[in-house]
Amino acid sequence: FRQAITSVVLPSGLTSVGSHAFYGCEQLTVLDLPENVRSVGEYAFAGCRQMQLLDLGSSLETIGTGAFYSCRAIAALRLPGTLKTIGSEAFYDCTGITTLTLPSSVTDVGSAAFAYCTGLIRVEILSPLTRLPDWVFFILVVRALKPLSEVVSTAKLLEPLGILLAVLYGFQWIFKVVGHPIQWYLFTVIVSV
Repeated sequence: FRQAITSVVLPSGLTSVGSHAFYGCEQLTVLDLPENVRSVGEYAFAGCRQMQLLDLGSSLETIGTGAFYSCRAIAALRLPGTLKTIGSEAFYDCTGITTLTLPSSVTDVGSAAFAYCTGLIRVEILSPLTRLPDWVFFILVVRALKPLSEVVSTAKLLEPLGILLAVLYGFQWIFKVVGHPIQWYLFTVIVSV
């Protein structure tokens, strides 16, 4: 049954989406959360691999663990200015996301929240976070031109295991999988201070 769902219209009075509510709806292509939704539960949309358009509304405060796990077709992700918590592995393996802005309202980001988001090339952090947990951006396969020393200098507030090793392990992974010499990759991190 779940594999046949291509679209969903959620009621306007809805305030939360429960855990595993649309888990494994592989053909679901568009999600438009009603304005009143404040939380998305654990693995609520995990495995919705065809989801291309994602509108999280303007009232969302909490994204649960693995909520959008392996939603690989999401290309544009706009996190609302009301968002406070992003659970562990919330966007794990969302390979289509290329840019990400953490709004100033975000106070908590779980481990591996954006791990294996191999399409990411730009992350803007407007939040007053003083550290990000381990492996939050693990295995970034990012494109190009700046040496790692410049990347590191822009990531002063980020815990080394959360981003620096993620980038280095990303290079190791690229080398092993593709089999070509390791190249420098650009990962732009903008930290607002």
